[in-house]
Amino acid sequence: MSKLILRVISLCMAVVIAGMAIACGDVGDAANGTKTQPNDDVSAETSDEALSAPDLPATDMDGKVFNILEVNWMGYEPLSITDINVTEINGEILNDTAHKRRTEICDKYNCDILSSPVANPTDGTTALNTTIMAGENAYDIALIRSNMYNTQLTAGNLCDLELVPYIDITAEYYDTQSYDALAIMDRHYGIVSNLSMNPYLLIFCAYFNKVLIDDYNLDNVYELVRNGEWTIDKMYEMGKAVASPDNSEGYDSEDVYGFTYVGDVSEGLVNAAGVQLARLAKDGTIELTYDSELSVTKMQHILDLLKDKNTSFNIHARPKNGADTYVIEVGMFMQRKTLFSLAGIYYAPEFREMQDDYGIIPLPKYDEAQSDYCSPIFSNPFPITVIPVTNDNLEYTGILLEEMSYRGYTELLPALYDTVLTGKCARDDDSVEMLDIIFNNKFYDIGMIFDFGGVRTKLRSHFDKLDNNIVSGFEEIRPAVEANIQELVELVDKID
Repeated sequence: MSKLILRVISLCMAVVIAGMAIACGDVGDAANGTKTQPNDDVSAETSDEALSAPDLPATDMDGKVFNILEVNWMGYEPLSITDINVTEINGEILNDTAHKRRTEICDKYNCDILSSPVANPTDGTTALNTTIMAGENAYDIALIRSNMYNTQLTAGNLCDLELVPYIDITAEYYDTQSYDALAIMDRHYGIVSNLSMNPYLLIFCAYFNKVLIDDYNLDNVYELVRNGEWTIDKMYEMGKAVASPDNSEGYDSEDVYGFTYVGDVSEGLVNAAGVQLARLAKDGTIELTYDSELSVTKMQHILDLLKDKNTSFNIHARPKNGADTYVIEVGMFMQRKTLFSLAGIYYAPEFREMQDDYGIIPLPKYDEAQSDYCSPIFSNPFPITVIPVTNDNLEYTGILLEEMSYRGYTELLPALYDTVLTGKCARDDDSVEMLDIIFNNKFYDIGMIFDFGGVRTKLRSHFDKLDNNIVSGFEEIRPAVEANIQELVELVDKID
């Protein structure tokens, strides 16, 4: 691989090192030689008084209409973006806070804020490509899903955020880790902002049923987390104790599993175990580590545990009987048919009507030698804030994005975190403590996000098929990984 590519990928991958140093101290130490302290960007104790409002000019936008493209996720309602263009109050704290933000910003700047929701990334890609090719300024801002980012970037559809006035990327209402992670050749086209609360819902976590813990006299899971003993093997051991001895292929009403999971969770478990797809070597070059001996050993061990279909159940791999994936898993957990449900924060509001008490915890570490818990982000659906290259008023757009992100952080985030998550979904102080651990240890793996040469796709394929031939699979695609990186660099370099 050329020195140019290695230098560029070094810039791209810097966030992986920073994030893993935050969330997985042992891996971060190996890369950097130092331990970074946890980031206090989200906490129930955050003091909004300490955060100054952005220094924006008093501006009359003369009725300017902002249209924001909202790309949703496959029609799955819990991941729909619903906090941008809120026109009515309905008594729900997050909705009403978003309504207040929109109304007051529109009044302050004499503008209007509309949204154009589309059902999935395919529709979002079509909407952007069609309007941009026609030279139409159809969308001032877009919230696209991460699996769209690579193609939108290389198509030249995105504006470099460095060109947008007033955006203070160091402010707490932007995720600076994402800003670095999504950069190519030190140019920045996307960021995770507080324009919407949707990104917070797409952090991996686990849920456990307290009734089953008591019925089977199992360990206190909260204490396991606090003592650093919450590991993948401990989860399997506890789950195996609960699982029915004769679980069928698939699921019927008699089955009880140790843990259920959606297919994406395999990626989350790999990242939570401290496995990175690549990292920055001490000499400044990029070292692809997804096929290192240690990484492969960890992945194969996790895969071996998942192969015990009596204990674990991949909801995405179930027999196709027409039932919705998430309805099955949510229903199984609520009906005491699984000890652990492995998914994301977005499940928490769905458990509000659950009769049994439950707890929220991070995904397990690989082993006790791993110093910290990791909270990976779902690599496919998390929303990235971008500005289409056809935007013809970057000054007004910068003001709006800055104001909405600031107020999203200071107003919507407390509504989500303190009221919705810790107030309604977390049923005890222990779960509130666990949410702090989860949010304060999140990170982005851009190898997962960019899927260089299909490396993430290959990883997912092995886990979906429960295929241990990981080494040969990675050897097969390594030329494609390196070629895709070079292609991406060259395409971005041509963007004006």
